[in-house]
Amino acid sequence: MIRTFTNIIVTVIIFAGVIGVIQLFTEKNKPYQITGLENKEDQARYTELRAQYMFDLVKDPSTGKIPRNIIDQELSFARMIPEKGNNPNATNRVTALNTFFPAGPNNQGGRTRAVAYDIRYNGTTNQVILAGGVSGGIQRSNDGGQTWTRVSPDNEIHNITNIVQDPRTGNQDIWYAGGGESLGNSTSGLFATFLGFGLYKSVNNGATWTRLPLNTITDINGTTILGAGALETFDHPFDFVHKIIVNPVNGDVYIAGHRRLIRTTDGGNNFRVVFGGSVSANSSNGQMDVAITNTGKVLLAVNGGNADFTLRGVWTSTTGNAGSFTRISGGNVLGVDSVSNWRANSFVTIPNTSNPVQYVSKRILLAIAPSSQNIVYICYENGLSNTSPDNAPEADMYKLDMTSGNVWTNLSANMPDFPGGNVATDPFAIQGGYDFFITVKPDNPDFVLLGGTSLYRSTDGFATTANTSWIGGYGNTLPTLTFYSNSHPDIHNVVFSPVNFNEAICANDGGIQLTTNISAPGSTVVWNNINNYQTLQYYYVSIDPETGRNNFMGGAQDNGTQFRDKTGAIGLAASDSNNHSRILGGDGCGTGFGKLNGSNQYVYAGIQLGSIRRAVVQSGLSSGNFTTITPNNLTQSPGGGGSEYGEFITNFRLNTDNTEDLYYINFNRLFRTTSASTVSSFTWTELTGVASSVNPSNPTSGNNIAIRALAFSRGPYLTSHALYIGTTNGKIFRLIDPRNSA
Repeated sequence: MIRTFTNIIVTVIIFAGVIGVIQLFTEKNKPYQITGLENKEDQARYTELRAQYMFDLVKDPSTGKIPRNIIDQELSFARMIPEKGNNPNATNRVTALNTFFPAGPNNQGGRTRAVAYDIRYNGTTNQVILAGGVSGGIQRSNDGGQTWTRVSPDNEIHNITNIVQDPRTGNQDIWYAGGGESLGNSTSGLFATFLGFGLYKSVNNGATWTRLPLNTITDINGTTILGAGALETFDHPFDFVHKIIVNPVNGDVYIAGHRRLIRTTDGGNNFRVVFGGSVSANSSNGQMDVAITNTGKVLLAVNGGNADFTLRGVWTSTTGNAGSFTRISGGNVLGVDSVSNWRANSFVTIPNTSNPVQYVSKRILLAIAPSSQNIVYICYENGLSNTSPDNAPEADMYKLDMTSGNVWTNLSANMPDFPGGNVATDPFAIQGGYDFFITVKPDNPDFVLLGGTSLYRSTDGFATTANTSWIGGYGNTLPTLTFYSNSHPDIHNVVFSPVNFNEAICANDGGIQLTTNISAPGSTVVWNNINNYQTLQYYYVSIDPETGRNNFMGGAQDNGTQFRDKTGAIGLAASDSNNHSRILGGDGCGTGFGKLNGSNQYVYAGIQLGSIRRAVVQSGLSSGNFTTITPNNLTQSPGGGGSEYGEFITNFRLNTDNTEDLYYINFNRLFRTTSASTVSSFTWTELTGVASSVNPSNPTSGNNIAIRALAFSRGPYLTSHALYIGTTNGKIFRLIDPRNSA
């Protein structure tokens, strides 16, 4: 059904970490081993390729844009499909028999930016935790994270990046949430596929949620009312909710929307812009961060790449009213600022864009020390690269002491830079601000956590390098790159338990993990995965074709190929478990199960940019069992190296009824084997007639038209069977007898 397929595509998020074309070995209870990481230029290019791939999946081929209100159209279509009653001859669908159940992975979450303990959490009578998957909606646990329930409204976008609670006594059942992710997926481009849609509110401690009206916002001029905006169109400041915070003094809610700081003083009935500039489809670098002290002082950070120079920098206000903000750093004159050596402003435009004043992003973050609220740590992208020629940390840090005036201390020389180095994570790497986070331990103003591709801790407020530890993300095994045990790269958030400040939850591209010893010496912090948090993001999934073997396999964003061993036949998990095992690394791609052939069963999986691999299912299945079978003589990916072929997500299709028939896509070229279990890189056959039909003007080109989807006639193979081919320019082709055709 159209609705199901499209919703899967729209909600898949496509930014992975810096895992490139890798070998990721993951036998049970053994650490991940990572080799072959891409360089800095590849990291940036891979980000663009992920974005382009997902955008192409959902755009209208005739216009090149995402259709307006496409989600509403899908829902309307679905609602019109009648449900089958008791009439066995009815032609409508059998809704009553479509029973779906969770299939995991229970032991692996997906990219998460929002997580929060209930402020009343005590570990016994109150164990409420809320989290927001970037494509998994609002998730709620009432048992300390053991089990989770999605509580987002069914008919809303399940894209959550911010969750906050009203901290005032008597109002703590009130929560707010927002979505939209401006860094890390195709939302960084025009007519993007993935946006938020407003602000959500709960008045029953996160059990149920309602979206607030979008047409009650008075603009900065005090007279204009902003429109409600359209779903799936970048036309509203709440399309990207960068931060939400509640003033602990009076309950006013501040929303750092795109290029505007917006406040409501009546719980979301009406909003007023108190700081900001324009928002349009061409507006870039509109990220803001906002923090409020326990006395109600508002601090605001505005992206140093904002095209409006007058808005850049860090601002303060004692009232939060429009016109009351004073800039304390970020002057608009090149090289000159009230803060010595401030490098948060961009004066370099991005070339080849439709907007001539699109500047390089320089995201700025704020972290108030909870136990000493005149102390603020401020981090920003400094424009440097952790690779040659800079070989430097990619962010600067300052400490602001507001006790008497504004006293600034530059801590940038003490940013993480460990011996050995690896471009994936060291020196300190933030991937263009995608994974960039800072917070302070509630009981110690010198205990600072800093997140990038990895997680770091300083116990002296980064005053020196001597007291900095590497405690998550990638493993501190430089120059070899591994995963920190039970952690995951690309750090987005860390929150502390209200009753035990040594307990903390970390949110990243691998879901959420918990530690009870955040203060452990050196790099000995122990993380434990928080299970049953089903938010993993899949590109493709496949199911075991054998009767009664409910094994599933899928290619996931930044989490490789995940295998659900429901039979327990291959020893990856207990047969009653929905735990999945990572059997191949990189960004997961296409997958396929072969049928049993005696005692053997073959599986097929891919790694981004062209690699397809085969393994025989057996006890202890891991990437060490896989053999690369990528066809030879392929068209290279534009701008790629000698081993990158095709689109970012490697695309192939196994015929589920005739599993020796395997088809591999290389842009508009199609390769076939009728011996999938034994094929090598040298024994594929190219169907040259397909390429000539799909793109007659350039049948071997790596640009423009590509094959995106394949489907087969069902049943044992007959010469009358057809292969259906869908292309990126909106055409469908039919090839009769594909096993024997050229």
